[in-house]
Amino acid sequence: MANCAQIWCSDQKYKSAYIDSLNTDVENHIYDKDVTKRIDKLMKASKEAQDETGIAQAYKQYIFVTSLWQGKPEKAKALIKDMYRDIKDKDKLKDIFINAYKYVIYGFQDLGRNHSAIATAREMANSIISPKVFTIAHFAIYECYRDMRLEDMELKELSLLIKNIEKGNNYMAASIYTYAALSYIDDNRQYDVQALSCLVKADSISAANKGKKNDTMRDFQENFLWYTYANYHLKAKKGNIDKAHYYMSLLEEDKTEDSRRLLYALRMEENMNAGRWKEALIASDSLVKIKQEMDIMPYTETHYYDMAAIYKGLHNYPKALEYMEKFKALNDSNRIRQSLTNSEEMSELLNVKQYEYENMRLENVIKDRKLLTAYIIIGLILVVLVLLILVIVQQVRASRQLRDANATITKAYQKTEHALAVKNSFIKSIKHEIRTPLNGIVGFSQVLTSMLDDKEEYKQMTDVIIEKSNQLTKIIDDVLYASDIQNMPVNLESVNIGDVIVDVSNNYKELLPKDGKMIIAPINADIMATTDRALLAKTLTLVVDNAVKFAGNSTITIAAKQDDSHAEITVSDCGKGIPKDKSEWVFEEFTKVDDFTQGTGLGLAICRELVKRLHGSIYIDTNYTKGCRMVISLPLT
Repeated sequence: MANCAQIWCSDQKYKSAYIDSLNTDVENHIYDKDVTKRIDKLMKASKEAQDETGIAQAYKQYIFVTSLWQGKPEKAKALIKDMYRDIKDKDKLKDIFINAYKYVIYGFQDLGRNHSAIATAREMANSIISPKVFTIAHFAIYECYRDMRLEDMELKELSLLIKNIEKGNNYMAASIYTYAALSYIDDNRQYDVQALSCLVKADSISAANKGKKNDTMRDFQENFLWYTYANYHLKAKKGNIDKAHYYMSLLEEDKTEDSRRLLYALRMEENMNAGRWKEALIASDSLVKIKQEMDIMPYTETHYYDMAAIYKGLHNYPKALEYMEKFKALNDSNRIRQSLTNSEEMSELLNVKQYEYENMRLENVIKDRKLLTAYIIIGLILVVLVLLILVIVQQVRASRQLRDANATITKAYQKTEHALAVKNSFIKSIKHEIRTPLNGIVGFSQVLTSMLDDKEEYKQMTDVIIEKSNQLTKIIDDVLYASDIQNMPVNLESVNIGDVIVDVSNNYKELLPKDGKMIIAPINADIMATTDRALLAKTLTLVVDNAVKFAGNSTITIAAKQDDSHAEITVSDCGKGIPKDKSEWVFEEFTKVDDFTQGTGLGLAICRELVKRLHGSIYIDTNYTKGCRMVISLPLT
């Protein structure tokens, strides 16, 4: 991720010392809660003095706070358009515009919205034509492709950056060659020659600029070059282990936290390559501690994958399986979340482009109308006949534009209907295409189990296959069910709430733990609600399933009551409960209080959507302190 530190343009000159002092005051309080009031003051004073430098600085401060402090880069991006509108001398204030674009890009990257960051970087490169801006924009695009693991696109951007350096545009040259080498190293030894070439160039630039702070050395860290060199010699076919140790010794002598982090990552890599699994485990534990001290999240997909490999090498297969399952759970969760983010982001980008297109058309229409108004005034002065002709022309144009607009709206509506039809068809198809092979896996695993009754070791393996297949089936069912809720018909009828509770509870008699209990409190037989029986049963099943999962051997109680307008069903357990500050958060998609429990984190999100369709509500009773109590409220009619 790019460095989000603020880059102030202290060399800019203001029309008065007062405006200068207001800008300094904003900089000194940029992370305070009242900073927007200070920026408002700077903006007001700058506009009154017609000081474009002060206005531009105020916009930049707004964009920094909005994008990186408040996490609203979309809103910040809109402010750049306002800057272009209000600033006439854009060339003089180019650096402020560059920083404003940077803050928006960083904001999108922080939210994982890489497509929006790429679009903003391309807009920046097209708006401000310079070799420096080209490098900044394409380096940001490279980072996004690297985060998204799109290796081909990542290497393509690096190729563009290197060609830019070869043309004599040396901004960030040392950093770019170092990052390029690391990307080439990571690509399965396919680009060893290119990696070494980039390392040599980065080293040469670093040596020639030793001790200097210039554009060529921008964002360059010498310890990262050492790390990349050592990484190359550990992984490349023609790598030299003595040279790897030499660069590792430089990192050890540096004694900074960052160098220690890089050193232990290399030690773990070296020990894993050499099959020294105990030493690799020690290095991994040290790496986790250092990252925690640096406030860096250590428990990533890569960490779990490496730990699985280490424990496999130590022949501790239960531990290896545990870490591999953590890796898969985090990997699947990240992929699902990234897919949803990409889908939402692309949809939003398409909507923005459509809005910009319509806005452009509207501006053109407004310009045309202003021009026509001028013609009408001239026509009134010259001759009434000209006025009549112009009025007729205007009416014809308006009619044609209205016809074109109606045609565009009709096409957009048809496309939307087609997209919904494709989505529904896809969901129906995927239900069949995924379930069919899963059913085959479970079925043949059960056959194998019956054939291997006398071989306990093999039977355990087939049991694991059946168990994991069933878990995968449930995950897929939840995801598909969640994606299809809005298409489900709602069949309202008069439903006896007590009957639904009894039916659902009967399904769990055999599934409770040995000492677990499920109690149905006395329910008034006359509690009737106009609702959809199947959707209500599904909701209650998911809530009870959650209670069974977390209640352990404690008692689960299901009760119901009604008042003049609503029926209320409560499911109470004596488990560990849900913290008050997460009582709303758990109803969001893919959220779990315990990341290592089975499930997709979709259950309660599905419940809320189902209850919304029944015109009711579902919430956690935060006053209940013995565990967790879920409340489902439904209108009687």
